[in-house]
Amino acid sequence: MVCRRRGRGGTRASVQVLYALLAAGAALLFMGEHGARRLYAAAYWSWPDLTARTTTREPTSTMLRVLFLSDPHIQCTLDRYEYGPARWDSDRYLRGSYGAISGYLNPHPDIVVILGDVFAEGFKATESEWQDYLQCLEDVFPVPEGAELLVVAGDNDIGGEGADAMSTIVNRRYAGEFGPMNSVKTIGHISFIKLNTVALIHSSPFGAEEREARREIDLFLSTQHQRLSDTSSSSPSPPPLTILLSHVPLNQLQHHHRSTILKHLAPHFIFSGHIHHQDHQVHEVKGQRVVEYTVPTCSYRMGEAHMGLGAAAIGSSSDELVYQVLWLPPRYPFLLLYLLWALALLAWLLCFLLGNTKLLHRYT
Repeated sequence: MVCRRRGRGGTRASVQVLYALLAAGAALLFMGEHGARRLYAAAYWSWPDLTARTTTREPTSTMLRVLFLSDPHIQCTLDRYEYGPARWDSDRYLRGSYGAISGYLNPHPDIVVILGDVFAEGFKATESEWQDYLQCLEDVFPVPEGAELLVVAGDNDIGGEGADAMSTIVNRRYAGEFGPMNSVKTIGHISFIKLNTVALIHSSPFGAEEREARREIDLFLSTQHQRLSDTSSSSPSPPPLTILLSHVPLNQLQHHHRSTILKHLAPHFIFSGHIHHQDHQVHEVKGQRVVEYTVPTCSYRMGEAHMGLGAAAIGSSSDELVYQVLWLPPRYPFLLLYLLWALALLAWLLCFLLGNTKLLHRYT
């Protein structure tokens, strides 16, 4: 861009360029903050149609609807060396996307499931930072009235991946807020099983806390297996629909861990996260196919090109389930366009001042 000293006509043209820049900025801001979501809502945001894709004929009003979020990595109290605006925009994107989907879906979800890595550095948080995290969770992902919230532990929440060791204090703090990390929650005819698969990431236990976590998993699996055996022998009716909730996809675990989990829990479906992108696996359990859906991350900071939330519709009296991803609009392209627009506006300002030396001298 070449800046010359301007006469009256040049100044008028310069002002017209400013108006064009401002109009372009307003249009870009609208599209980045609202318009893209509206386009994605029209294209992707709806509950899966259980009646069209299965043999069930029950009314849609009686179906159970589950909204899955994976790896949001809420920033909130992240390490202080990171710039505040980056943390602010990340959480703002999560809040806006979740709020837009929750408001668009009709009816609202009956259950909201977060599949781990809820917080960016939850396992490092001090007690005061932990309280800040919990407040941020309520602000970013408010649960609709009457809906259940199920939260699975991730490695960023309690440690357990790489050199990040688990801590008894952190584990108890997490369980105290979100319930036991290995537990069963029955809603209607569906049993949701939370399993702390983070403790099974390492090939061998990493410290005393991880060994204790694995003992708790073994005890939980044995108890559930015995309960499943007792139920099947005493009741001719089929067992309730079982959905396993795991942060780590089962194919990321060692074979003996994976086979033990599948044998003892005999889930009908599995939902997981951790790897940040969508995936689909099929496991064999006693001759039956078990589908595992890995839900993509909903945070643009994970660097994935495609982000989204998962949505499942489940029959109220059957074992039929349909699932789809509610894709989210990208963020980084808009941030880049915002930056380019700001640079263009700065270039206009410099050219305007340099081209109007009298005005420049007045303020220097």
